[in-house]
Amino acid sequence: MDPDGPLVAGVVIRMMEQNDERHWEPWINLMRSEKDRHRLTEISKTRRPLELLAQYGRTKRIRRTAAKRLATK
Repeated sequence: MDPDGPLVAGVVIRMMEQNDERHWEPWINLMRSEKDRHRLTEISKTRRPLELLAQYGRTKRIRRTAAKRLATK
């Protein structure tokens, strides 16, 4: 992750929380790698992004992490 990675992740999560999932792709694409995108599932604090990531995440790892986070909420 680039040096501003945590800042970017915070902004991406905030925009995911405030926008309909149809508008998420440009924000998610700001995360440079799949590893960085996986962090979205680790830092999201609201259910809706986690629900959508659990269902539609690009990889099994992302879907599984989001599902586990939902189970603990």
